[in-house]
Amino acid sequence: MHTMFNLHWLIFYFITFLIFFAKSSEDTYNIVASRTYGQADYFPLDKVYSYDDGTLLIGTLNKSVLVKYYSDIHILFTNGSISTISLSNIKHQENWTVFQYNILEPKFIFLLYQQSNGVLTNLSWTIIDWSGNVLLDNVFTGQIDENNIGIISNIRPETGFLVVQTNYTFLKWSKYSSPLNGNILIISEGYIPFPSGAKAYTYTYLANFFTLVPFQRMDGGYGVAYCLVKNNKLSNKNDQTNVNPAVLVYVAFIPNSNENDAINPFKIYETHNTSNVVMLGSCQSRNDAQGNDCLIHEVTRTDNRSFPTPRVTMVTFPSTGSLTNVTQILMHQTVPNQSLVLYNYFPLYYGGFLVIKFYLASNDMVGVSGYLSDDQLSTFDLWKMPNPLTLNIMDVYEQFSLGLLQNNTFWIAVQGLNWTIYSLDLPHYHNNCIFQNDLIVSSFPVNDQTISLRFTDYFNITYRKPIMQSSGNLSIYQLYNNNTLLRQAYSGSYCSVLNNKVTISCGILSSTFNVPNTSYLITMDNGFVKDLSSQEQIRGISNGSWIIKTVPQKLPNMYGESIAGTLRLSEEGTIYYNNLTSDQQSLFRARLSEELAQSIPIDSSRLSFGRVNFDPDTPKRQSLFELSIFGTKDLFRPNIDQIINDLNVLIKNKYFTVLSKFPHTNYIDETYSFTLNSNFFEEIKDKCLVIYVTVSIALIIFYYIATCMHDCAKNQINCIHVRPPGQNKCLQEDDYPNEFINQCNTYTFFTSALSIFNLIINILFVITRVQDVPFLYIPSIVFLSVGISLNVTYTLIVLVKEKSNPYFKDWIWNNNFIVAALVAVLATSDIEVLLFLSSHFCGLKIFNAPFSKNSKEFIFWIKISIIVFYTIPWVIIQMLYYYNQTIHKIIPLINITVTWLTFLIFTTSKILGCIFRYSKCRRNADDYRDRNVNDNNEMDNDAGDNRDGNANANDNNLIVDNNRDGNAENNLVDDNGLVTVNDYANNDGDEYANENDNKVVSDCDIIAVNKGNDIFYVVY
Repeated sequence: MHTMFNLHWLIFYFITFLIFFAKSSEDTYNIVASRTYGQADYFPLDKVYSYDDGTLLIGTLNKSVLVKYYSDIHILFTNGSISTISLSNIKHQENWTVFQYNILEPKFIFLLYQQSNGVLTNLSWTIIDWSGNVLLDNVFTGQIDENNIGIISNIRPETGFLVVQTNYTFLKWSKYSSPLNGNILIISEGYIPFPSGAKAYTYTYLANFFTLVPFQRMDGGYGVAYCLVKNNKLSNKNDQTNVNPAVLVYVAFIPNSNENDAINPFKIYETHNTSNVVMLGSCQSRNDAQGNDCLIHEVTRTDNRSFPTPRVTMVTFPSTGSLTNVTQILMHQTVPNQSLVLYNYFPLYYGGFLVIKFYLASNDMVGVSGYLSDDQLSTFDLWKMPNPLTLNIMDVYEQFSLGLLQNNTFWIAVQGLNWTIYSLDLPHYHNNCIFQNDLIVSSFPVNDQTISLRFTDYFNITYRKPIMQSSGNLSIYQLYNNNTLLRQAYSGSYCSVLNNKVTISCGILSSTFNVPNTSYLITMDNGFVKDLSSQEQIRGISNGSWIIKTVPQKLPNMYGESIAGTLRLSEEGTIYYNNLTSDQQSLFRARLSEELAQSIPIDSSRLSFGRVNFDPDTPKRQSLFELSIFGTKDLFRPNIDQIINDLNVLIKNKYFTVLSKFPHTNYIDETYSFTLNSNFFEEIKDKCLVIYVTVSIALIIFYYIATCMHDCAKNQINCIHVRPPGQNKCLQEDDYPNEFINQCNTYTFFTSALSIFNLIINILFVITRVQDVPFLYIPSIVFLSVGISLNVTYTLIVLVKEKSNPYFKDWIWNNNFIVAALVAVLATSDIEVLLFLSSHFCGLKIFNAPFSKNSKEFIFWIKISIIVFYTIPWVIIQMLYYYNQTIHKIIPLINITVTWLTFLIFTTSKILGCIFRYSKCRRNADDYRDRNVNDNNEMDNDAGDNRDGNANANDNNLIVDNNRDGNAENNLVDDNGLVTVNDYANNDGDEYANENDNKVVSDCDIIAVNKGNDIFYVVY
């Protein structure tokens, strides 16, 4: 039975709340909730507040003690359900009780605790949520009067709230961050001193009328109205100035910035009638963009606590601080023969005003009537609430509750042992208004309109009066899974006011409406535009009033292959990223990928970050992130081109899109679009083809000319004769032409040119580009220095060794010193450049340097060591540089190409050289063993006793000179082309004489000897 009873009341609450918040006919009242004493779910109603969404907060007082305090708070939700918070369960300091509470948007409660201390009271406050969780506890305010503290949420609740309190000589204000943002922190705070001789004005008997009223401003700031009392003094005894104390009303504006300075307060009201009580009824920003206004009550106090002749004044003032209008409301004329007690008023959201009148119905009861008026307060029409509505006179003074919701619904709680909450839908004085804003008359697109995918037409909003641009934002959100995703937001200053002065037009980004068959919510901040005449900000468009939808997608998209490109972090983002640990950097990239995918929006698996390096073209070396975008086989998903386009639009307009809202995408540099990784060779392939063909033709021509010059020089070669004229025979008569041709190929020329070019490009790389990857800078300098040092050192060693070569000496001093010095300098790039001196290039005499075989072997093996200690490390450096770079410049690309080409050519040549040398040594060893056997057999048979230094040779014998006088005068050549080389060998101390007096050499090597203008070649 009890369950059925509760179900009955739950259904009752649900139906009444549906009636309350649904649109009903004008001037028709509804019962929101009621309780009769004795019901099982009964609880007393002592004070009610309403949230913007219509949720009601009902407080219950514990009246069984001397000092009353709130024991419970009941939350009456818009769906009819009720949740109760027992304040005794909230931990606080001992002997502290809640004597005031208030709403804090969107879903929080402000509790004001007191600890009585004689005349003054210790106060502290706490913030809780709807579940009773403490979010900010025990903020001590000191010993102040209990009515001299106020709290109000910002007009944008996510911004925070304001707490103000007055002391005797100053007003203190503190701005706090919203509980929605986590920890509640002080944003800024400051003090407003009272004028000299003034102090706070208090009248504690009336709880519903205040001497301190904070209020919201359209621009996101706050206003504070407060009453002061100031004693006047006569300047001299003849001064007839009114000496009664002045009661003053001041207003101060607190800006929406984080600064600690408030705008200088200004006076809006003053009275010297000390027999009256001055109270602030309400203050607010006007909905018609005509500034702000306050309702000021000035009533005569009597012993029976009735106020027969109140004076109510509405003071209007702009945000600039000057007084513009003072209107006295003479409501007592509408109720003759009745004593007016108090009254309040509300500016309506769709034009006009509602004035609430409290009149004395009996000695202890007050009647409540409401009157609707136009914007000029010229006529008053009685509302259609139940008649009569009566309150206990004490409730009027202390805790009556009423309010106005944003949907123009008025509610009032009629208190008593049995209580009821009524609501009334009020009329629209401006019937052609939309979006719950009486100043907006039309829009494009309209609410509930279906638009095309990637809609880029202009949004137009038309107002009732001339407007101008302002700083508030128009925001477009994508609705998905009961969540919202910001797609675009920009202030009115980025839009244009059309020539009619009443329409503002705003462009739409192509990335905004990019999801098919999806709903989008459009909201507008207060202050998106201003009234052209008053310069006051106009109220915006609240959540849920303007929703549009995109059409479904019917045709598939074109398929696109996966691609990779780069994003750049801003300078601030680069500093932040570089200060992270390796694990934190990995997490940063993962979060950045998720936020980008959500921003576009696409599935997060289609994005992946790779390498990270630096942009060398930025002063602060900003970080470059390589981003891969993967294609999809689902052709009804965004393809690669659409993703790139949307991503670039988002980046370019970062401060207008969700990228600026996420913590990681906010670090993306908006001046650098997503850039595809360049295929450098693809970009320059046409130029490369032209260069390749041109160079190839030039090389063919050059090779042909060099060959012709070589052939001409070969035909003019003079041989060394080994017999007197009657027995002339040219050394290597048959083998020399082949040897000459092999020695005169262009291999040495091209490898030398390649080595020199490689050194130049290596140096340019170190100077201009290696710092793009900082950890390669020092290794590149070290190995480049090692390579140059090795080449220089061993070049000098070779030249020093060749000083003992008489043929090289003759060649050097025969006008070839400058050429040798120049080639030696060029050999710092590669020691093998020295061999260019003996290359017989183009048959020129200057390239016939007679290097010894030992020097050639020395150069060969030194080149191998240079490959190991310089070339291979340099190849590794180039690979690491390429891996750590996403933007490839011309010098690094040329450098890595030439480095690899040089490495492959020289490595291959040395491997083949080692194989050739090994094979030759095996062949020579076998030939030497066979010849030695034959020679020994023949010499045993033919050797004579002749000791005069001459020997007879047959066709197959090797005949040596045994003359020990230091000169070999007779030199014979056998049929195998083996000779003794004693023509130029002597015992004057050079290594060739000492080592080779009877040296037998093969015909594999030749020595060029310059004799005047002729070139002679001998076997060596």
